[in-house]
Amino acid sequence: MDRMEILKLAMASCKDAKEALALAREMAAFVQQEKAPMPAKEIAPILQAPPARRDGENKGLHWKDDELKKAATLLDNGASYDHVAKILGRTVESIRSARSKGKLPIQCHKLNEQYRIRAALNALRRGQQLSEESLNLLTRPAQ
Repeated sequence: MDRMEILKLAMASCKDAKEALALAREMAAFVQQEKAPMPAKEIAPILQAPPARRDGENKGLHWKDDELKKAATLLDNGASYDHVAKILGRTVESIRSARSKGKLPIQCHKLNEQYRIRAALNALRRGQQLSEESLNLLTRPAQ
């Protein structure tokens, strides 16, 4: 904020020019204080002391085998990342990361089947005729 903007604000809020000038000086001094850099005495302790670690801070960093199996089965059965995260007590980002790193295998045949079912349902909504294979996919009992 430059001096002209400060003066315009002061003039708009005061009735008298003297009051506006006094207010503008106070505002300029306040803005200058905000822009002033921190003294070296205040910065030194911040740079020297690392943050203290709490007990159990790195508790959920590593995946256990049973957690991986549970997450893989939930995701393969169509559960959302949010739902799996709530069940396992982890974040959505950690689950996505585990899947992208290959810790959680993706069962491609189930995903392909889900895409085909979704495509068949969309075709039905549009009124298109379905092939015999698509009809069988939609009418067979769930496994």
